[in-house]
Amino acid sequence: MLTKMNYERELLKEIKDLSPSDKVRIIRMVHFMKKEILEKNKKDSKLIIMDYAGMLENLTDDESDRFNEAVKRKSLFRDRMIRL
Repeated sequence: MLTKMNYERELLKEIKDLSPSDKVRIIRMVHFMKKEILEKNKKDSKLIIMDYAGMLENLTDDESDRFNEAVKRKSLFRDRMIRL
C-alpha cells in the first residue's frame, strides 16, 4: 500500500509534464471532487443514519443508556485505522 508521500509523488509525476493551463484545470477538478463528491458522500451517510432515528423513540431507559454509551465509545475510535 502506498504511503501519503508516495501518493503525493504519484500525483506530481502525473501532472509534471502538463501545461500550466492544464494544471489549473486539474486543480479545479480536484477542488470540485473534494467539495461535490467526497463531502456529499459524508452528508449522504448521515442522512441514511437519520432514517433509522425514529427507531430510538421506543427504547426503555436502560436501552437508551446503553445506546448512549455505545455512541460515546464509538467516537473514541473514529479516527483509528484497522490493522489486519
